[in-house]
Amino acid sequence: MADGQPTDTLPTSPLVDSVLGNVTTGGTTAVVQVPVGALARQVALDPNLDDGLTAAVATATTAAGTATTAAGTATAAAATASGAALTAASTNARIYADEPTGRAAVVNGASFDVQGSDNVAIRRYVRVSSAASTLVAEYPTAAMIDARTSPDIATETFYTLDPAAPPLVVVDANSRILGDIEPDGAAAAVAAEVAAARGSRASLSDRLAPLLASTGYANTVYHRRDNLRDWPGRLMKAEQGYGLAVMAAMSDSWGERYNPGWTEFFTRSMQARHGDGGLGWVPLSANARAAMGLAPTITGSWTTTTGAAARGPDLKEITSSTTGDRITIAVTANHTRNRLMYVKKSGGGSFRYSQDGGSTWVATVDTSNGSEDLGIIDLVPPTGAHTFMVEVVSGSVTMLGCYLSKVAGVVVHRIALSGTRADQWATTQATRRLAWTALQMDLVQIGQFGTNERTAGTSAATFKSAYQTLITDLRAAVSTRDLVLSVSPDSFGSGSVAMADYQAAIMDLVYDGSLRVAGIDVQRAFGAKADYGGGSSRIFINEGTDPIHLTTAGYWALSGLHLGLYSRGTY
Repeated sequence: MADGQPTDTLPTSPLVDSVLGNVTTGGTTAVVQVPVGALARQVALDPNLDDGLTAAVATATTAAGTATTAAGTATAAAATASGAALTAASTNARIYADEPTGRAAVVNGASFDVQGSDNVAIRRYVRVSSAASTLVAEYPTAAMIDARTSPDIATETFYTLDPAAPPLVVVDANSRILGDIEPDGAAAAVAAEVAAARGSRASLSDRLAPLLASTGYANTVYHRRDNLRDWPGRLMKAEQGYGLAVMAAMSDSWGERYNPGWTEFFTRSMQARHGDGGLGWVPLSANARAAMGLAPTITGSWTTTTGAAARGPDLKEITSSTTGDRITIAVTANHTRNRLMYVKKSGGGSFRYSQDGGSTWVATVDTSNGSEDLGIIDLVPPTGAHTFMVEVVSGSVTMLGCYLSKVAGVVVHRIALSGTRADQWATTQATRRLAWTALQMDLVQIGQFGTNERTAGTSAATFKSAYQTLITDLRAAVSTRDLVLSVSPDSFGSGSVAMADYQAAIMDLVYDGSLRVAGIDVQRAFGAKADYGGGSSRIFINEGTDPIHLTTAGYWALSGLHLGLYSRGTY
């Protein structure tokens, strides 16, 4: 080979910063490094580049090689000279419109350049015959070079689990693969470790699939139950008669429904196992719990307000400005405390109450206050069944409800409202937060939500944010008590968001170690809709009758699922 002729051609990949080529001069071989980035930028910006470019490169590298026989010195000199020669050559260059035109203009063995497209500025070909040519190089556009060298591009290197794939792959911020790295000692060790970890399975993914969901979290129904730190001890004390274990189910209609309803079935089972601590929260609005021992009767012109604007712990309140309007509750069970809650407000009126059906009335309670606040009156009810009454005396009176409890046992507050979404509960309301505190909850389950969110098109990110806000608000209200997150199983209602996306969103929170919450995956327990719809043997949901709520069998199943987490036998 003649002195000064490069023995290597320019590479075809645009993902390199320079070209390494061997140049032989006077019997001494040197390695020449030419900055492709600068070359490509010049090619892209100068439309006059012609065949002289190749000759210029050869001439420049020959001159650089002759400059010294020392390989190290020749490398730097040749690179500098090549760059200068390339710049000079561009002034006389020719670029053809397409490959056939360029091929027709040159002889066999000659190279020619063609105008590029997209991210390619120039394509270089070598003519093979009058009918064919070979593509030997592509030079990127200036924009491509800028994008390739921009400091804003983030890269990451990760190990793959496929034994047949390169163990290290480098991708950019847009998840485009920039290249791979063949195993060195460390990478080979990782590959060996992965191979050992897969055991007798075909791959590590194959071995982990039964244990991990597609989200990367455990394939199980109960998650992070180790975060239930207060509840087991409270439950033990309750069943031995030393106090109350108080939990609350915060939900939409899935938790509010009764006769049948999972909170109804669940409460009965928990109290049968660990002691009856009382009825818990009883709203004074039109929301009877006859199946649980209560039947509120509302007489007069009371107005019920529900939703985010309501100040009750269950997003309910009831207001009247008519003297003599009454609310009556026939309490059929024996309780030792009745915590009555109402709203103190500017311009508030007054009411009175009776615990013996109106035979005896307690002195008038004034609800007026300089600013809004929660009013609480702790009453000692009569022994046995009795009738509790509230009556408006004057002005505007807003009542919330009663917390009925006994000395020891389990209390399950049903703080739920049909048709609501989690973000409505996450609307911070000072009086509502005080009411949560007054309920003295040891454990709160957030959910099942999801059905109404899907109907409204709520994104999984917004759903997750609402749960996170609720976690913050409840922590402020009930201090360090235990929290559990849950989502409804899939139903046959309409909506554009998959219920599985909501479940995956709350799992991110469950496995956030800073939040200290547990979770229930009802969807995993119930399975696919085909396994419990109207055409199945279970029929937990009969879509022909009610496409979004459970049947009685479904509520029994959901109740048992919760019992498996909250009853002491599971610890």
